[in-house]
Amino acid sequence: MANKLIPFTFFLDMLGFGNKVGKINNIEQAKKFTEFMETNKSIFKNWSIIDIVHNPSPDLINLVNCYEFNYTFISDSIVLSFIPKESKTYYTEMEYYNHSANVFYLMVNRVNSILFNMLYEHKILLRGGISKKFSYIKNEFVVGEGLIESYLLESKKAIYPRIILSKEFTDDSKFMSALKFTSNKMYNNSRLIKKDKDGYFFIDYLGYMIAQQESNKLRDKVGNKHYGEMKIKLAKDKMDITNKRFFKVHKASIEDMYKFLESKRGTKQSSYIEEKYNWIKSYHNNHMKNKLSEFKIKEEAQ
Repeated sequence: MANKLIPFTFFLDMLGFGNKVGKINNIEQAKKFTEFMETNKSIFKNWSIIDIVHNPSPDLINLVNCYEFNYTFISDSIVLSFIPKESKTYYTEMEYYNHSANVFYLMVNRVNSILFNMLYEHKILLRGGISKKFSYIKNEFVVGEGLIESYLLESKKAIYPRIILSKEFTDDSKFMSALKFTSNKMYNNSRLIKKDKDGYFFIDYLGYMIAQQESNKLRDKVGNKHYGEMKIKLAKDKMDITNKRFFKVHKASIEDMYKFLESKRGTKQSSYIEEKYNWIKSYHNNHMKNKLSEFKIKEEAQ
């Protein structure tokens, strides 16, 4: 038994960030982009406010009672640290995994809100890694084995615009069973993760969004408070996860990527870039079926 849940460290890289910053050549553009980045920081601050306001009971199993949350921006990367707090009582093995899995859902939904905001405002995608090892953040300083592992996952293994889980998570059958149990019991069978061809599981944000759109049962399963939290509206209500406008922006972002690829044809980078773009295009199109077929990317977009 344990009196702490599983620690989590997220390392997220903002793809296309350098290209966006490199095109800024006047004070107005610079101020506009820095204001956008401040908006992302405010999202993290708002999370803490939501936790404090909506969690009056210290006995509830939730993010604020079970974890200390900190974040920092390092150039074009974001590090999130979720340090488990000590419980007054020890968890059973089932409680340890189920509570960790439940809070993991809240964490990933919040990461998705950042992804939506960045993509919607500046067509910036995220690539990242998630570790179950410890990390500690103090202002702009980050230390811990969780930082190293999540960074290596992002830089060496993720490859494509995806956020992957360490094999330590996915090789743990009890944690994976707890994720499945949590999705069935509390999130209307909506899966947050998906297994890729290389064996890594990644955050399936499109699949999760679509699953939420297709059923209103989620409100009854988790209650209006948590449903509202997952629907955090960003950038003056421009981005709602139940709004199909996101699929339109997602499509346009990928089409823009292929335009960039054309400018790199014949260079050493072109094959590497094309591999990443083909992955995100395939991921997008695999989800754009039936009522969403209007957002499918045509082959000539390449």
